[in-house]
Amino acid sequence: MKIIPELNYWIYQRYFEGPINEHPFEFPVEVSEGRWSVNNSVLNLLFNDTFKENAYQILYKEIAFQSLNDYMLTTRLSAYRSTIQIYECSRGAILPFPPPVTPCSLPNENGENIFDFTEEETRLLNVLFDYRTTGTDSSAELDIIVFDDLESGLSKLIYIYLQLMIYDNFEIYNNDITYANPDRLIELIFEKYVVDSYFRVCKNSYLVLDTTTTLAITELQSKEEVFTLTDSDITTKQVVLSHIPRELEDVTVIIDGNIKKITFDYDIYIQESLAFLTWADLDLAYQLSSGDKIYVSYSYEIT
Repeated sequence: MKIIPELNYWIYQRYFEGPINEHPFEFPVEVSEGRWSVNNSVLNLLFNDTFKENAYQILYKEIAFQSLNDYMLTTRLSAYRSTIQIYECSRGAILPFPPPVTPCSLPNENGENIFDFTEEETRLLNVLFDYRTTGTDSSAELDIIVFDDLESGLSKLIYIYLQLMIYDNFEIYNNDITYANPDRLIELIFEKYVVDSYFRVCKNSYLVLDTTTTLAITELQSKEEVFTLTDSDITTKQVVLSHIPRELEDVTVIIDGNIKKITFDYDIYIQESLAFLTWADLDLAYQLSSGDKIYVSYSYEIT
């Protein structure tokens, strides 16, 4: 049996940090974020809205049980130590961008393609990497790829996610279809991530009927922004949003896959018709540094 603790970490993140929790299920053992979340891993690329590395790694290496250095994990796995293989993201041999589309051909000493990514999936992962680092599809790959020709559920889910985030395209996703292969865990988790992303966008786009006036209808538009912090942002401890959020309690702020709490981690104030997201004298002031990314989702009035 193969164990990937980093995947356990993201299962927790996607369930507890996601807005949709329709069906409760049993979780694997909780693991340490600091020990197992690898900044440039393919899992970080898939599930972290604020991925900020200049390359990503799809290869994983088997490690010895004695090197786990995670008390909770070793306690739970000790009874199975003779029958399990434990893998972590390979710290070396990082793929350049764009990574080769035949990852299985990479030298074995660099690690193993533990998730069995295909050439097609690696192509879509490259487009996802492009979006994570540039905010666009700078290579225009989505214009070339034909959705109906995609074979794997993961490829289709990445394509659907990118169409939503880059082009606000809701038409491809069919809520009556399960795209993930039920026998492939990474697809199931990523489908949950895509559904969560759709929900965040949809919940911020709606019409408001103001009964205090004569048939006043306010149209709200969803807005997703990713800020890459500069030295100036760190000094001022704030960034300026593109629009003024309609409801502050509906604002979602995510950093490294973790949803942050308003008034505890950050706050929002309006000044001279501008909306500022600030972390001055709040918990984020001790966590952020130049180059970090902040994902912000909210709704605003269309005027």
